[in-house]
Amino acid sequence: MSLPPHHNRTGNVPRRVLAILGGTLLFSFVAGALVLWAIGRFAPNLIDGTLVAKSGARLVCEENNTNFLVGRLELRNATVTSPTRWAEKSFLKIKTLRLDLNPFSFLGDRSRKISRVELDVDQVILVGRSDYMKDNNAQDILRGLKADEVAPARPTTQAAIVPAQADRASQPFTIDNLR
Repeated sequence: MSLPPHHNRTGNVPRRVLAILGGTLLFSFVAGALVLWAIGRFAPNLIDGTLVAKSGARLVCEENNTNFLVGRLELRNATVTSPTRWAEKSFLKIKTLRLDLNPFSFLGDRSRKISRVELDVDQVILVGRSDYMKDNNAQDILRGLKADEVAPARPTTQAAIVPAQADRASQPFTIDNLR
């Protein structure tokens, strides 16, 4: 009895390439999901770091139920302190802040889409100096957050100022339902 001739399989290389490509795509998907999850878990810390660096205010959040995989930012029992130069330490106490959004719409130059916002504010404490409307703790936080946008690099001509300001124009976003 003779054995059938051994045939080389010509499809091995493409199968390996497809396996490597499939593995790479699966790894990219899992890595992207982990990054979105991590950003959601550390969202209060990221917000706090930004507030501290730019305005001297802090964010303390007791409960973070953020999950960007399903497009939700949810903070409960959060407190924003006044900037450090103010004697009154508390500025804003929030019972609930919930945003249902598309996190991918915040990447690049697309219009940002927030489908639902719920904000339940427990307490707002505004303190001010002699010119209360121009010098209070809320204005201080806003000035700090806008400091990077306001301080342009020194352009040499007036024509160079206009494009620089146009580049820094804030991106528009849409809120479908605000409560």
